[in-house]
Amino acid sequence: MKKALTLSIILTITSFWIAQPAMAATSLSYYEFTWPDNYHHSYSNTKFSNTDGTVVVNGWQTNDRQGAQNVYSVVVYGSFSDDYLGNAATVTGNYSQTGTWYSAVITNVPSGSGYQIRIDNMVYGVNKGAGNAY
Repeated sequence: MKKALTLSIILTITSFWIAQPAMAATSLSYYEFTWPDNYHHSYSNTKFSNTDGTVVVNGWQTNDRQGAQNVYSVVVYGSFSDDYLGNAATVTGNYSQTGTWYSAVITNVPSGSGYQIRIDNMVYGVNKGAGNAY
């Protein structure tokens, strides 16, 4: 009985370590936004680097009139226009700050640094949210 319990614990610990996903970006970036109406955009507050082609965004978003719909992109900020990198992720629906958060993947991001997350609001209403990029 003791050997079976020990083996079970070892297998559980081993599977825990194997099952954990690697974070996509080499550094973390935080974003938050509050918009009074439609078609605004915001940027993450810090720049980050990427080495593996994907960036994961996890966060919450709400809209007071309908389900929120925001597009999350990786960009290099420009004075007149931004350079968009990779395939943006669209997150639709309200995800409460105190409830279950969304998780979305931005793919095909080239290796590099100086990147920010750009969030674009696509619907009318007061739109709020925050999250992290990995």
